[in-house]
Amino acid sequence: MTSSRFTFDSAAIATATGGSVVRPGPAGRVTAHCIDVQSGEWFVALTGDGYDDHVNVPNVVAKGVAGVIVQHPIPVGDVGMVVVEDTWRAMADLARTARRRFSGPLVGITGSTGKTTTRDLVGLALSVQGSVYRTDMNNSRTGTLHALLGLPDTVDAAVLELASFKPGEIAYLASVTEPSCRVVVSVGPAHLERLGDLGGVEVEKRALFDAARPGDRCVVNLDDVRTREWTLPEGTQRITHGLGGDIELVRMETDLAALCTKAEWRTPQGMVSARLPSIGPVIARNAAIALAVAWGEGVDLAAAAQAFEQYTPTGPRLRVERQSGGLLIDDTYNANPVSMRGALDLLATLPGHRTAVLGDMLELGAASAEYHRDLAAVAEQVADQLILVGPAFGAVAPPGAVVVDTSEAVPELQMGDGRVVLLKGSRKMALDTVADRLRNA
Repeated sequence: MTSSRFTFDSAAIATATGGSVVRPGPAGRVTAHCIDVQSGEWFVALTGDGYDDHVNVPNVVAKGVAGVIVQHPIPVGDVGMVVVEDTWRAMADLARTARRRFSGPLVGITGSTGKTTTRDLVGLALSVQGSVYRTDMNNSRTGTLHALLGLPDTVDAAVLELASFKPGEIAYLASVTEPSCRVVVSVGPAHLERLGDLGGVEVEKRALFDAARPGDRCVVNLDDVRTREWTLPEGTQRITHGLGGDIELVRMETDLAALCTKAEWRTPQGMVSARLPSIGPVIARNAAIALAVAWGEGVDLAAAAQAFEQYTPTGPRLRVERQSGGLLIDDTYNANPVSMRGALDLLATLPGHRTAVLGDMLELGAASAEYHRDLAAVAEQVADQLILVGPAFGAVAPPGAVVVDTSEAVPELQMGDGRVVLLKGSRKMALDTVADRLRNA
């Protein structure tokens, strides 16, 4: 494998991790993917609850890897081997080293909702100035470490989506990724089973800003009552979006015929506008965040807004499409109370016969019943036909709602002129299968 900024030989691995070289090996990329590992790469054997990838070392060696990073010597073929105390820590050390070899802007994005859409829009805005590397849909700890280790040599900027499922995760990811630009999209009720309450969510998300270093840019949402009050570390740059912010959405109009949103923003570079190929206020607000990031990087904002017209949703995130003359809103990737309310607010603006198929929102802890009850009541007012999927919604269903246990039990739905169907629920509710049935009807 050709040497690059983001490859490591056995000596570099030992230096970065404090490990010991058992057998020298050549430079190669580092991965923990035992199935997809490629010839010439270094494989790091991670361990955790119920798994230990050291058992996969013989298999990856047979694929022609450059070497393995392990917690104890393993008698395998003549390949490089570095022994470390902890392979998770070693992978983080290598990811951090790769990040510090990268001199371009690195944007870290977290939030309770809107991370992926914002990530995609930021990537488009920064593409005006060069090539942009974006994380894929895996925004977990492992995915983030792989993202840093997978940085291409030719990339000019990087945009990483940082997710949290437990206290301390954002602080950890911030310490490894060291973003030069930091974005907290929103603070809302998500993963409450592990984060406790909204206060716990706020502490978790704020950790991205708390770890900012002098010279870093922090993009602050003035429309979020929590984030707008945060005090930033000394020496950081505060860039704002929202009402009265550096970037402010001043006009928005939905064009149903073209399935787009016409939006205009006030910016430090004057008014800029775009036709966003999605409908509803969420896309326009997330685009404001992308403009804030782009402004901090010196991008021409009119050109950035023009780049937004290339946007397409990643997966089923407010994906709006015509089916048999009607509108299908496929928002089945995930759900929490904020995103569920946003989807219902969008449905309320659309003309025609409105059907809402809502699946349970998971990991809401003790507040689950209250959130499901409140949103079922909103849905009852918005939808002409309401179908609730799962035990949480079923327990608080208003009169007239159809209640089913699983996505497979959702009754046949009718599409056609003047009909709008919204599908929204947590990923485990599998409402994407309902979307597929409608597409194939």
